[in-house]
Amino acid sequence: MKIGNQQITVITDSLKQCQNLNSLTMDLSLNQIDGSAAIDLVSVLKEKSNLTKLNLCLSKNQVCDQGASLIGQHLKEYPNLNNLILSLNFNRIGDQGTYYLISNLKQCESLSTLELQLSFNKLGDQGVASMLPQFKQCQNLHRLKLVLNNNQIKDFSVNYLVNELSQCEKLKNLEIFLDSNWIGDQLTYKFVQGIKSCQNITHLILTLTYCKIGNEGAKQLASQLKLCYNLSNLILNLEYNKIQNEGAYCLGMELKQLKSLTHFKLGMSSNEVEEEGAIQLISELRQCQSLSSLDLYLSHIKISDNSAAIIAQNLRQFPQLISLTLGLAYCGIKQQGGLAFAAEFAQFQHLTALKLGFLCNQIGDQGSAAISNALRSLVRLKILEVNFGNNQMSISASLSFYRKLYKLKRLITIQVD
Repeated sequence: MKIGNQQITVITDSLKQCQNLNSLTMDLSLNQIDGSAAIDLVSVLKEKSNLTKLNLCLSKNQVCDQGASLIGQHLKEYPNLNNLILSLNFNRIGDQGTYYLISNLKQCESLSTLELQLSFNKLGDQGVASMLPQFKQCQNLHRLKLVLNNNQIKDFSVNYLVNELSQCEKLKNLEIFLDSNWIGDQLTYKFVQGIKSCQNITHLILTLTYCKIGNEGAKQLASQLKLCYNLSNLILNLEYNKIQNEGAYCLGMELKQLKSLTHFKLGMSSNEVEEEGAIQLISELRQCQSLSSLDLYLSHIKISDNSAAIIAQNLRQFPQLISLTLGLAYCGIKQQGGLAFAAEFAQFQHLTALKLGFLCNQIGDQGSAAISNALRSLVRLKILEVNFGNNQMSISASLSFYRKLYKLKRLITIQVD
C-alpha cells in the first residue's frame, strides 16, 4: 500500500504520544507524499525537544521546492538536533528549494553531523552556488555528506563546491557524491582547487563516476589532493570515465606524497587504462609508507599473464599493508596468469584481511588451485572474501577450491561467491 497524505496524519498522531523520543529513523520512500504532508510530519517532530538524532527518508515522493523549503523551516526549530540524515532523492526539488532548505538548516546550532541526499532532482549550478556558502555558518559541523548524483550540475558552481566548505573550521569528515553530472576535465580542475584549503579534513570521500574525466582531470585532482596533508582516510571513485595510462600514473605519483594516509580506496574500473598504467599506479602507491589498508578496483583492464604477476609483486612490497581489497574482474587473466599471481601472492604473509574479486576471468582449474593454496598459506589471515565465478573451472575444481578455503579454521569471517 502506498502511503499518502491521509496516512501521514495517522503517523503524526502516533508520534505525538512518544514523550521521551531522542532518536528516530523513519523510511517513507516510494510513496505518494507531497510537500504539505511532509511538513506536517516534520512540524510534529519539532515538538519533541529531546530529539537529537533524526534519519528521515522521503525519497521517491512528490516533494517540490516549496515543500523542501518548509521542511527546512521546521527543522531549524529542533533545539537539540545534532545528527540529521535527510534523504530527498527522486523528487522535484530545484535550485530554489535547495537554497531555502540549506539556509534554514544552517540555523540548527547544535548540528554536528549532516547527511543530505538530493540525487535525481532538478538541482543546477545556481542551486549549488547559492547553497554552499550557507554551510560555513554551521559552526559545529564535524561531518558533512552531500549526495548530488544525477542532477544538472556543471559550469561555475563546481568552483564553489569545496572553496566554501573549506571555511567550515571544525569539519573533519567530508563526503561528496557527484556521479553522472557534467564535470569533465576543465571543471574537475575548478572543483579541486579548493580541496587543498580543507586542511582540517582527515576523512574524504569523492565519487565522480560517469563524469567524463580524462587524463588532465585526473592530474589536477591528484595534484590538489596531495596538499591535504592531514588526510588519513581517502575514498576516490573515478570509475566509468576516460582516464588513460598517463592519468593513472599521475594519480599514483601525486597521492604517494600523502604521508598520513593509512586507508585508501580507489575505483579505476571501466576507464581507458591498460595494464601498463595499472602497474605504474600500483608501483607508485607502494611508496605510501603509512598505508595499512588498500582497496583497489581495476576491473575491465586487459591483463596479461606476466602483468598479473607484476601486479601481485608490487602489492607485496607495500611496507605496512595488512588489509587488501583487489578487484580484477573481467581482466582476461588466463591460467598462466593465475599461476604467476598465486606464486607472488603466497608471500603476502602480513595480510590479516583480504577481499579478492576475480569474476569472469579464465584462470581454469590449475590457476584456481594455485590461488587457493596461496590463500591457505597466509597464516595471519582472519578475514577472507573471494569471488571466482565464471573462470572456466570444472565442477570438481570449483568444489575443491571452496572446500579448501572453508577448512581454514583460523578465519573469523569468510565469504565465498
